[in-house]
Amino acid sequence: MLYHTLKKPRGFALALTLFLIVLLATVCFGALNVTTLDSRTTTEDYKSSRAFYAARAGIAFAKSELTDSARVSLTSVHTYPKTYLQLSGGGTAEEAFSLVITPASDNLSRVFRIWKVESTGYYDNASRKVVAFIEQESFAKYGYFTDVETNQSGRVIQFCDQDQLTGSVHTNGYFTIDGHPRFANQMSSANNGDSRYTASTGIYKRTDNRNTADNKDFYHAASNDYTKDRQVALNDSPDFSFAGGQESIPLPKSTSADIIDAATAADTKFQGNYRIVFTEDGKAKYYKQKTSNNNTYYEGFPTYAGQPDNPEKVVDTKVSPGVTMYVNGNVEISGTVKGRCTLCASKNMYIVDDVQYENDNNCVLGLLSEQSIIVRTNQNVNQDLYLDAIVMALNGSFTVENYDKGSYRGKLHLFGGVIQNKRGPVATSRSGGGSIVTGYAKDYVYDPKLESMPPLNFPNTGKFRLRYFIDRGSLGGV
Repeated sequence: MLYHTLKKPRGFALALTLFLIVLLATVCFGALNVTTLDSRTTTEDYKSSRAFYAARAGIAFAKSELTDSARVSLTSVHTYPKTYLQLSGGGTAEEAFSLVITPASDNLSRVFRIWKVESTGYYDNASRKVVAFIEQESFAKYGYFTDVETNQSGRVIQFCDQDQLTGSVHTNGYFTIDGHPRFANQMSSANNGDSRYTASTGIYKRTDNRNTADNKDFYHAASNDYTKDRQVALNDSPDFSFAGGQESIPLPKSTSADIIDAATAADTKFQGNYRIVFTEDGKAKYYKQKTSNNNTYYEGFPTYAGQPDNPEKVVDTKVSPGVTMYVNGNVEISGTVKGRCTLCASKNMYIVDDVQYENDNNCVLGLLSEQSIIVRTNQNVNQDLYLDAIVMALNGSFTVENYDKGSYRGKLHLFGGVIQNKRGPVATSRSGGGSIVTGYAKDYVYDPKLESMPPLNFPNTGKFRLRYFIDRGSLGGV
C-alpha cells in the first residue's frame, strides 16, 4: 500500500517575515516623515511667532516716534532700516524689525491726524508683516478729567452719594469718596501728591491704615471705612473698573496755536468781553460788553421786552466741517447749538442758562477756557440746568458760582465731558452719606460721539492710540 507524505511548504515563514519587516519599515518611515514634518512645522511656527512679536515691537517703537513730533512730521514718509531689538539686561536680541511710517495725505486738515505704520519683523529665516493705523488721542475721550482733585484753595473735594458719571474718568491726583458715587466706565488715578502712595514700591496706605498693593484701594475713604465709602458701578455696568497708581497725563497750559490760527483764518477772533447766544437755526450771536455810568451791559442784547436784538456779529455754526471761535476776554454763554463748534476764551467762561444741542446726534460743542468755566445761576432757585458740551478749563476749574450759598438747586445735567486743572466744587454735601445741601448734584453723561467726532482743533493728550491692526501673515524666507 502506497502512502503519500505531505511536506511542509518551504520558504513561507521567510516570506511572511520579509513582508512584516517591509510593512513595519513602511510604517516607521511614514511615522518618521510625519514626525519630521511636524517638527519642521513647529519650528517654522516658532520662528514665525518670534518674527510676529518683533513686528509688534516695531509698532510700539513707531508710537514712541510719533509722540516726539520733532522726529516724525505730519506730511513726510519716514523709513527705518532693519533694527535689532535690545535686551532688557543689555545686548542685542536675534529679532529685528523694519518700519515705514506714512502720514495721511490730509493730516494738516484732519480732526484726527493718522499714520499708517507697516512693520516687518524678522527672526532667523522667517519674516512677518503687520500694518497698523495709529492716530492722535484727543482729550475729548474723557467724560471727566482733573489734574488734581483739590479746588483753587487746596481743599480736597469728594465724590458723593448722589453723583453719577459715564465715560472714562481720570485724575493725575487722587480721589476721595464719601458714600457710594456711581460710575459707568473706566476710572483711574495717578495718585500724584498723595502722601499715602509710594510709587517706587507700589504700596498704598489706606485711610484705615492698612497697607495694600491692590490698586483698587488707591483712594481715600472719607470715613476711613472702605465698605461704606467706595465707588460702585452705575446700573451694574460691566464696563466699570477702578485702578490707582496709573500713568500721569499732563494738561496743556495755554490754548493751542491751532485754535487761534483757525479762528483768525475764519475771521472769528474777537477782542473784549462778550455774551454769546447760540440759536437753533445755526447761528452764534455776539454781543459786546460795554460800561456806561458804572453800569455793565451787553450792547444790542435784548435784556428787556421791546429792546431790539442787535448783535455785533453773527457767526454761522452750520459750516462744514465746523467752526472755531476765539475770544480774547471773558464770555457768557447760553442757547441752542446747531453744528460743530469750538469756542475758546483767554479768560473765564460763564454758563448763564441752558446750553443744549438742536440734535444730539450731529451737534458738537467744545468750550475751552484758559482760566475757569463757571455756572452762574440763581443760588436760591431749584431748577435743573442742562449743558451739552465738552468743557476744558486749562488753568482753572469747572465750577458753580456761590456753590456753598443758598439752597439745593437741582441737578446739573452735563452731556459731554469735563476736563479741568483743579477740581471745581459744584455743591456742598452733608457728611456721612453725601446728600447735597447747596448747589447742584452731578448728572454727567459722556457723549459717545466725541470719540469719533471731537470738536475741531480740540487739544490732544500727546499720546497715540492704535485705531486698528492687520496681520499680513508670514512672508516666507528672507
